[in-house]
Amino acid sequence: MCRDAQRLDYLLFVVTNQAGIARGYYSEDQFLALTKWMVRKFKEREIGIHRVYYCPYHPTQGIGRYCFDSEDRKPKPGMFLRARADFNLDLASSVAIGDQMSDVHAAEAAGVGTKILLRRGAAATQPQGDRYHVFDSLETIRLRLFSAASADRNKRPKHVDAEEKGTI
Repeated sequence: MCRDAQRLDYLLFVVTNQAGIARGYYSEDQFLALTKWMVRKFKEREIGIHRVYYCPYHPTQGIGRYCFDSEDRKPKPGMFLRARADFNLDLASSVAIGDQMSDVHAAEAAGVGTKILLRRGAAATQPQGDRYHVFDSLETIRLRLFSAASADRNKRPKHVDAEEKGTI
């Protein structure tokens, strides 16, 4: 899926809450070492992660300096907005894929055009007024969103009503 997105000239970013840092489960240095390894593994497969944005804070369960209500912590849009500023992104033409409703809400608040929730077992419900897609696998996302558009490089996935994609 990442290669398909790259072929369509999408830039790839990781936007992640890291409450484990805030709670003291692992250090920020350990997270950064893991992130460096992950980015290298993607690069070995010719997939470029342009930047990893992370929020090491938690507003109530953080320890010490990590107990902070950051604008970067999803569902707030801070990390998306920083990516937009850093890379001059058109968020309305962007795609956000996440596995938590906080991912969807952060993307919505930032103005991301296509929001996808990757279902993890239990049924996900779609609150009234939210516009996002729900899929069961990354492969389904790849086939539905990126493969069709890859056939015509001038075609980019557009935001569509949930009913058009058969979302819940």
